[in-house]
Amino acid sequence: MPRQAANQETLTVRELARSAGLTEEEFLHAVRHLYPIRQVEEHLSVEQLAERIGVSESTIWKAIAKTEIKPLVKLGHRLTRIPASAANRYLKSKTVTQ
Repeated sequence: MPRQAANQETLTVRELARSAGLTEEEFLHAVRHLYPIRQVEEHLSVEQLAERIGVSESTIWKAIAKTEIKPLVKLGHRLTRIPASAANRYLKSKTVTQ
């Protein structure tokens, strides 16, 4: 359970709604409208992407170097993640259509 500051009190949704002159349902609707839940995109490591599409990691690194896969998320000097949307664009560009 998160630690609270000494002068903070915890209020229930019901108490917050009442203090705003709303029903619980109205209060929750307002909160959801103001703070919508955002979808978080999956991010893959180079190893995960290579495994999923059946190529070597070096093939993925070469595609990154040629900027065929972009954007990347750099989480440090040695930690790179590839958004699923970037991986999908790369796969579409490499797919042969008849």
